[in-house]
Formats: sequence, structure tokens, C-alpha cells
Amino acid sequence: MKLHTLLIVALLALALNFIPATAHAQDACPAIPADGPGVQRIDGQGSYSFWGIPAIIVDQPVVAMVDDSLAAQGVQAAFPDPHGQVLGMITSDFFTSPFSFTINLPAEGLGAQVDVDQDSAADAGVQIYQVGLAQNLLNTVPLVGIAQGAVLASYYRDAVTNAIVAGALVLYAPDDQQGFPCGYGADGELFTADDPIAALPQGFTVAHIADGAITFDRSPVASVEIFESPSGANPDFSDQGIVESFNTLIDFLRERYVFNNFEGVNDVDWDALYDTYLPRVEAAEAQQNVAEYALTLLDLAHDIGDAHVGVNLNPLAADPEVLPLVLEGVARSRGGIGADLVELDDGRIIVTDVRPESPAAAAGLTFGAQIVGVDGLSIDEALAQPVRFGAFPGTTESKRALAVQYLVKQPAGTDLEIAYQLPDSSEVMTTTVTAVPAIAAKTESSAMPMEYRLMDGIGYVTWKGFERTGIATHIFADFIKVMGQQQIPGIIIDVRGNGGGSALMEFAVLSYLFSPENPLSLSIADRYSYNPLTNEFVRDSYTMQLSAPPTTQPYLGDVVVLVNQHCVSACEFMSYWLQASGRATIVGQYTTEGGGGNVNAITMPGGFIFNYTAGTDIDNETDMPTFQAVGVVPDVRVPVTEETEQRKLDGGDPVLDAGIDHLRRLAFERLGHEPTTFVSGAVTSAVPTGWQPNADGSAYTSPDEPITLSIIAWTESDETDPDAIMAGAYPEIEKGGEIETELGTWSIYGSEINGTFNLYSVIVIEGQPYIVTASTNDERLVALMTEFILAPALHDFSVTESAASAQAVPAGERVTLAIELTTNPWLWTSFTDPVEQFDLETPENYSITFNTDGTVNIKADCNNASGSYTADDNGSLSIEIGPMTRAMCPPGSRSDEFVQNLGAVANFFFENGILYLDMMADGGTFQLASALEHMPATDTEGTATEAPAGERVTLAIELTTNPWLWTSFTDPVEQFDLETPENYSITFNTDGT
Repeated sequence: MKLHTLLIVALLALALNFIPATAHAQDACPAIPADGPGVQRIDGQGSYSFWGIPAIIVDQPVVAMVDDSLAAQGVQAAFPDPHGQVLGMITSDFFTSPFSFTINLPAEGLGAQVDVDQDSAADAGVQIYQVGLAQNLLNTVPLVGIAQGAVLASYYRDAVTNAIVAGALVLYAPDDQQGFPCGYGADGELFTADDPIAALPQGFTVAHIADGAITFDRSPVASVEIFESPSGANPDFSDQGIVESFNTLIDFLRERYVFNNFEGVNDVDWDALYDTYLPRVEAAEAQQNVAEYALTLLDLAHDIGDAHVGVNLNPLAADPEVLPLVLEGVARSRGGIGADLVELDDGRIIVTDVRPESPAAAAGLTFGAQIVGVDGLSIDEALAQPVRFGAFPGTTESKRALAVQYLVKQPAGTDLEIAYQLPDSSEVMTTTVTAVPAIAAKTESSAMPMEYRLMDGIGYVTWKGFERTGIATHIFADFIKVMGQQQIPGIIIDVRGNGGGSALMEFAVLSYLFSPENPLSLSIADRYSYNPLTNEFVRDSYTMQLSAPPTTQPYLGDVVVLVNQHCVSACEFMSYWLQASGRATIVGQYTTEGGGGNVNAITMPGGFIFNYTAGTDIDNETDMPTFQAVGVVPDVRVPVTEETEQRKLDGGDPVLDAGIDHLRRLAFERLGHEPTTFVSGAVTSAVPTGWQPNADGSAYTSPDEPITLSIIAWTESDETDPDAIMAGAYPEIEKGGEIETELGTWSIYGSEINGTFNLYSVIVIEGQPYIVTASTNDERLVALMTEFILAPALHDFSVTESAASAQAVPAGERVTLAIELTTNPWLWTSFTDPVEQFDLETPENYSITFNTDGTVNIKADCNNASGSYTADDNGSLSIEIGPMTRAMCPPGSRSDEFVQNLGAVANFFFENGILYLDMMADGGTFQLASALEHMPATDTEGTATEAPAGERVTLAIELTTNPWLWTSFTDPVEQFDLETPENYSITFNTDGT
């Protein structure tokens, strides 16, 4: 049942327009007996009639004596200090009203002290306490913040003057020198200069306020009652006759329906409504037919069109004579053809989910079939027919969406003629189907009132109602704690289908999303509620500010709220506060239900319930109800198309996907960029701040490694045409278009290789092609990567002046790169690709030797391989893998990976003695170190010293580190030097040849 509880006022000490009885001016107060220590225990009773208190609002009740000194000073915006709080014990069944409780008082009060004796002297003052029933929403002892708001309280306040007007207070005087008023004085107000003052004995005293006077109780065991606000009580017309109760109901609603006071919001002509339904009511009384009376009021409620105005028929289910009549009256909502309909954004109404073996399936209706008529009526005519819905839509949009569903809902056994067009057909076909009892889809549901999880690095939490508030808010607190501990940058609050409930829980959830430095101020709206004692509606301001409980870290990351047309009441209010304060982005296909008020229930003859809207909130900018009848409109509207509906049937969630995309966009929008060099300093471009470079500075990767940006100068061919370059390198590549920048025209290409999505941008500057590549393994990031990573890199791209004017190295000074490959066996030390970067723990287990005859020898952990290679001085390299052993290496081995990836190498270069092997298509980069770096060191006398474990290489391996040139020879007969050492060499290959 939808509920944005009337007990919202309880959060501010049940503030209520309450006119006290005539105040009695007193010149003197009766003396308070000072014998004995004062009150030592409070035995009390609590009572309520509002059905929502035990059903929704309170599931973990706590009775407490709460410091009320701030309220006595007129301060309502802050929550009291919990230091002096005293918790009590409920001693009977709380869920049966009335219930009993007891509070054992301490020897000394610890609350704040207030000087209220109205003399000019500065006195220590008295401690003032309220006794109340609360819900421990924030999981703290003692109660703090919003949890101190009393659901049932020991006194009332006047909402206009803020004066305490009736009930009981508990006082504590630290000595016998303090005073407290015993009456209101001539001005009728408490805590003013003309108050008569009574001298309080030391200790605890209970002050009872009634009829404008205050009396004091010092009994060791004192009695205090706690109760609900009179406006929160349930009206009960169940002892009246049918016609009499109808007359009483209409008269009551003429006075108490809150939206009577707002033109254009659920306007109701009560006289016309009365005249329309009175004949049916009179017929029901004549037949003593309670079921017909309830169904009549059901139709009346639909005419009002308020999500909070409706009839709860459930209590009639207990009467075996009445139940069949009720079920017959709502039979249309209980039958159908086994198919769902949805109206798309383009105006078409199509079939979506068709249940197997249903009448719809037997008639040949499939997904995408367009419904164009029902029972000989056009769609517009059919939608205009009166319908007794099983729900109470609150907006025009919500009502239409429900009416679309009811096009194919009829009582079981009823024939429907449906005119439709199959997908991709213009032919209008007709079929007659017979409705069957509707079978609700079986979906897995949790017994927990709230659930959360992590997905794709984003926090996700969902709940179906603001109920079971104690355990639900504890789960939410844990969710916030986990999000903070794991530094999750964004969260999604999914309240689609949330039927509302407790405002206390709504405020508790909100509090965790705001810090004390930047709290949520509710002053953007005013409350508007009925005062039954003055028979008028009163508008008063919210002064409360919400923030995370003490010792709790608030969640201050990005927040997205997912809504639909079934998010109502407290669900909508939470969404409204988050949207209006700018704290969250609302995402959905539909607006919320439009139930912008507080509901109360009236018991009618036979026990069924008539709900009505008793109060609302007024937006201070529009001076109108916050979202009544219009709903909370999403900031991000997700389209309703065949594609989105098909994704739902396939198990997808387009609304959730849109929420995730929005959080990612927010993260990308906050990226800062800084100029960075590529291609050995020849190129400058923009890279997001904090991204990490690879070993040679040709690529940068985001901290969480889903995106890599790289820039190279193309040297693998003499081509200067971008299309020819990309076609040669990637035959299956697709060109996406061109982008103009100040530097020139960039040609844009895209590919997907083994789950990696690549965007290539090619430009030719002074005959030199450059390629900028952005890569990700997450397809959902491609659009954001294009907008926030690739585009800035292209617009900020420049070639440095030094690179443009660089001169070629004289031929005699060049190092022949291809020969340099053969100078060492190379040990694999690390690897980087767009997805990951890792270092090898045992480089000596993975090596490659380039022999001068064009062959290679590869050690791959427990396996060996051979092959051939070709290389040139421009850095091009290809390796063809030949035979390989196939031993099973230990778990964690990278044997196959090493050999397979070597076969995909396209380029090589050296930097600071390190060999880098680049794979094709930005598939990754090997980093290899010379085996000499891992050799034993020698001391000054030439003696080998022990190298650290893992860095040792045997002498046999050292033989293979170079081709060896013969420089001299010595034997017992002669010694000579070679004049041409390059003509005499020997190479020791790792395979023993």
C-alpha cells in the first residue's frame, strides 16, 4: 500500500497547529513538595490508531527520554545532543495498542541545561526531556539525528508558535535553586517574561501540561503517556449505515482532501461526484450489499485520479459471502490473453511478452505485432472507454500506460476481437481470442527488504518499499560503508516499482548522501497539513537539515536514481529531494506515479478502507504541490522503442544500462587533460591526468586499465594514403569518417579484434603518417572514449619543431638494428597490452635468441621452440614459429602465451639497452632484457661473486650471448693476432649447434 506517512510531522516533535485552552494567569505557583529524591522511574502507556505505525513505520520500536532543551529555546533546525538520552523498555506487545513501557532514570541527568525561570540572574537552569517512541533508523546507541524524531510523543507543539501546549515533560534540576513555569502567564505563551515560576526541588520531576496550567509530579514512579497526533488518527465510519457513511465521507472529503486548495491539481466537483454515485450507494444499501458499495467507491476513487485516493478491498476477503461479489466486480483485472502491450514513443502499441501456450500465442501474436483495434473499436476509441483498474494511476502518462495494458484484459471466458499487423507487414489481420485467468509471471524475489551489490565498478542498491524500516536502513548503512571502503565512484539507487512507505526511512536514506558541511536542507519546500482543532489547512516551513550520522562517513560520489511509473509516494519524495537539491540524476522511461501527498485511511462499513490524501508539500519556487499529478520527471529519458523492449525480453535492462552510462559520462566529464609527448618526443598530444605510460612512452593507460591511448609514426611501409595504410595493416577494417582539426584532416577507422575495440585516427604531416589509437575491451565505453579521450588527443595533436627539422644520422655512425638483435639472448621481463600489464617473476624461464643465420631459438618455460625471423634496419620484424615441444608446464605458466604472441610481432626497437617487440594491431608490447644483465657479477680480482637468486645465468648460457670473433691465438710455439677478425666467427646456439 502506498504511504508517505502522516507522521512526517513527528520528525519535528509532532509539530501541529494546536490551540491551547484558555491560559490561566497566575501570580504564584503552588509549592512543589521537596521530600524524597524525586521521580526514579517512569511507567507509561503508548497508544495509536493510525494503521501505518505498526504496519510500515515501526518494526524496531525504541522508547527513549530525549533531550528537548533546543526545542525549549525555539531551535528546531538542529537535532538534540544525545548525551543525556535515556533508553527505556517496552513491557508489552507494541503491535497491539495500547502498549506499556518503563524508563529507569539515572541518579543524575546529563542533558543540556536551560535557564527558563525568567529572572535576570544567570542560573544553571534545568534539563528538559521529551518521552517518545522512535525507530532506530540509523543503527546507533543512543539514538542520533533523524532517529530521535518521535513517532509517538509525550506532548504536542503549536506548529505556528512552536509552543508546548499539551502533554508531559520530564525535568531535572541539579539543585534546589532552579525554576520552571507553572503556567503560561497573561500572554498565553510558555517561556516568556510573564510566566509564573515554580521552584523545582533537586532531582527529576514530571511536568503535566493541560488546560493552560502546569502541574508537577515527584512520585518515585510517575506516569507519562505517549500518543499520536490527532491528525494522524484513522477516521472510522464503520458503525454507520451505507448511505450515512457515504454522506459522511463526502462531507469529510469536502473539508479534508488537501488538493481542494490548489486549482488545477486533482480538481474535484464534490456535488457532481455525490450526485453521480448516490443512486448506486442507495441501491447497495437497499440490498445490504457491502461489496457493491465498496466497488462504487472504487469507481469514485478512479474519477478523482489521485494515486493516494483508493479503496483497499482486502478486509472484505474474510467474508465468504462478500468475497465472490468483490472478485466478480474486479474480474477484468484478473483476466487476459497472456500477452503484454506497450505504447512506443512513435505512438504504436505493440505486443511484447507473449506467454507460451497462451491464447495470444495460439492466435499467432508475436513480439512487435501492432494492435490497431479491439472489439471493432479503433485504438483511440478503445482507450477512451471507462475502465475499473486494479490500481490507482496518478498521472495522465501513468493512466494511459495502464489503459494500454487493459486493452487485452477481460474477465476469463470473454471473447475479444483483436485487429493487428504483424511486424514488417501492412496487412491488418483480425483474430478472436478468449480471455483466461491471468497468471502472474514467476520471478525470484528476496525475503530481504533491501539488497545491494557491485557491478562493473558501480554500486547498486534496490528495495521495493519503504517498509521494515529498521532492518532496511541498517542494510543501506552497510551499503554506504562498503561503497566508501572500496572507493566506488558512483552508485545507482533502483526504486522502480517502489510503492512508498515511511517518511522516516526516506529521510534516513537521504541523510547518508550528505555531509554535515553540505547537508540537505528541506527548506526548498513547505509542509501543508490540516489542523482538526481549527478546521483549516496550515502551511509551515521545514527547518530540518539532513546529513550522515556522527562517526559515519557519508557517500559523496555520483548518484543515479532509476524510476518508473510505479515509484510512488515516499519513493517519489526521496527522488524529488535528490533531484531538487542537485544531488542525483533521475533516469527512467516514465515519470513517477505522481502521488505527492500524505495518505490517511478511513474505515468504512464492512471493514474496507478508503484512502485519501491528507497533506502535501509545496515547492517554494512554484508555490504548488511538489509533483502531485505530474510525477518526478526523469533528467535522462530512456526511449521506449522496439529495441529497448526486445532487450528486456532478452534479459537486458536498458534503464539500468542508461544509468551506468550516465555515471560513466560524469566520470569522463571530470577528466583533466595534460600535454604529453609520444614518439620519442616528436609528437605532443593530450592525455588524461594520472594515466600511466608504458615502458617506451608510446601508449598511456587509464588507472583501472579499460582504455589505452597510443600514438606512433607509421614506418612499416612507404604509403602516405591513410586508406591504403590501414587497408594494408588491417584488411577487415572499416572507415567511419573524417574529423577536421587545425592541423588537418584525420581519417577515422574502427575494428574489433579478440574483444578489444579499437579506434584508429590517421593523419599525414609533411609526408609522415601518424596513427592515434584508442582501445578498450568494454564496448559500452566506445562512445565515451571517442568523445573524451580520442577527440581531445586529435585536437591537441602537434609535431614538435625539433622532430620536423631532424637530420639523418651519417651513414658511418648508424647502428644496424637487425645486427643488434643478435647480440644477446633476450629474457622476457614484462608485457603490456590494452587490457593488462604484468611483470615476469622468472625472466630466465622465457628467452629468445636471434641467430645471425635468420633462425630463432625460444625457451618458453618447460618447452623449447625454434623458427625463423626477418628484420630490417627500419625496425620491422616478423617471427615464424617452427617446431615446439609440448610438455605440461606448472600452473601459472605463460609458455603458450609467450610463443603465440611472438608470432604476432611486427616491430622492434631499442631504448636504454632494452629490446621492445610490438605486436600487430596494438596487440601488446614485449619488454626484454639482455641476458648479460642477469649474469653473476665479478669483484676487482676477477672472482665471480654470488648474484642474487633469480639473476644467475650459467656459463653455458653465457656462450650463447654473442657471435664470437676470433681476435688472437696462442700455443706453445707461437702467438699471433688476426688482422680481419670479422672474417672468422663462431656462434653458440642455445639448441647445442
